[in-house]
Amino acid sequence: MDKVNTKYIGIKEILSGVDKPLTADCIKINYKGIEVSVYGILHAITGGTNREYRDFVNNTIKSAEGVNLAEKSMKAMYKGLDVEVEDWLQIKPKDAFLFSLMSFLKPMFLITIIKTLVSEKITKFSGFGLNGVNVPNNLSGDPRFHLLSPLDRRILAGFPLPEQYFNLNLMRRSKLQKEKINFADHNWEWLTYVEPYGNIPMRSIHMIEYSVQYAIKNNINSVNLFVGEIHNSDIEWFVENKKKHTLPKEIEIVSQKIEFEVTDLLKGKNKYKYTYYLLSLMAGSLSAISVYLFVIIMFMAYAQYR
Repeated sequence: MDKVNTKYIGIKEILSGVDKPLTADCIKINYKGIEVSVYGILHAITGGTNREYRDFVNNTIKSAEGVNLAEKSMKAMYKGLDVEVEDWLQIKPKDAFLFSLMSFLKPMFLITIIKTLVSEKITKFSGFGLNGVNVPNNLSGDPRFHLLSPLDRRILAGFPLPEQYFNLNLMRRSKLQKEKINFADHNWEWLTYVEPYGNIPMRSIHMIEYSVQYAIKNNINSVNLFVGEIHNSDIEWFVENKKKHTLPKEIEIVSQKIEFEVTDLLKGKNKYKYTYYLLSLMAGSLSAISVYLFVIIMFMAYAQYR
């Protein structure tokens, strides 16, 4: 597997001062006979933590030749993307429900989301290099983030290594682990709430399977895949171990299931599950609102008969 578009350097060199790259790097993967260029993007909530980074991603997409596939919701963030890979399928109804429920039951999360949305829209540049000071945490919204290798970026962002992260996803699904990942950069505070329900590693498998099956179905030899950062190194690890037949048994089993689900999805057989996904989100929100209404009614009743 080859990394292209840039020469990776270390964090010390970046902190010492380097120029910004014009486009993001990608990982070149050959999977099932299809060449897939996987671009890891810090898409945040609106496409990036600042306007400069969104322009950087749009420039990268414009420079990529061929069909541009993308993670769910990215077409609304950037220009030039052709097809979303429908990775919502790997967010199980239970996780969608709990995410929506817990989000509404935690006022701080809602405050964080609103604050982040406003900040991303009005901020012109990242804070990296502000007043001549290069703070590592501020890289996670700067084009120079992509001068680090995908693995170094993963570590800087605060995520476990791929195999550990896949195992964490499986343990969360089986209710054996509820651990949250905390992120040092305040611009990504919202992700601390979202990440436990995101099924990021399983969606990574879905993304690469969808990409190659889509290409085969449409007689395309190569595609570009734009995904959130972390998915790219997840995909690299998965494909590498899949080819070597060294995937842990539990991950191998679930990956086969995902492969079949993607096949059915591209045949139009699983489209109805998107309704389940949306209904689960709605049910979580309504359940949270019901809790607030119950508290308000009880308070009013108590005040009336006091």
